[in-house]
Amino acid sequence: DDGDIQQQRLLDLVNNDLANTIGNLVNRSISMARKWFEGVPSLPQELPSNHPLKQAAQAAVADVASHYQELRFHAVAEQALQLAIAANGYLSDQAPWKAIKDPANRDQVAADLYAVLEASRVVGVVLQPLLPEFSERLLQQLNAPSGDWNELLNWGQLTPGPLDAPSPLLQRLELEEPI
Repeated sequence: DDGDIQQQRLLDLVNNDLANTIGNLVNRSISMARKWFEGVPSLPQELPSNHPLKQAAQAAVADVASHYQELRFHAVAEQALQLAIAANGYLSDQAPWKAIKDPANRDQVAADLYAVLEASRVVGVVLQPLLPEFSERLLQQLNAPSGDWNELLNWGQLTPGPLDAPSPLLQRLELEEPI
């Protein structure tokens, strides 16, 4: 049945993409930031304009407004998901849990975590019109600023400061078995 297929597709999107990819990204990055910096780290200097996550975020938001205007919600979700995947990959590549063991790497780890947290914030802003409650929980956990949506899409708006312990952004969904 076509309805069952659509329902299963939505379930996969929520459980695999949103709960797993974005939820795990936010949970991991907040946990590390709290452990080593007591929250969003201060940057010793601004991230370079060619920083891979800054570029990925700018690429993700470039077409978001037009996707919304054209009601291409799947494309919006895909842009947000690709940014979250890039941030997860960056976190894995940089391995801050190893780098932090050497005090000389503290500034680099701070910059890496700031970039990942900021990319997570952009994911939340991108998804806000589509998934307002999910985005609200994500943005609240990052103590992200509020304001004009178009302005919030710009990179670099996360303020250094304390973060509360992360909590799940989304409960995993399960299909009820037909009677």
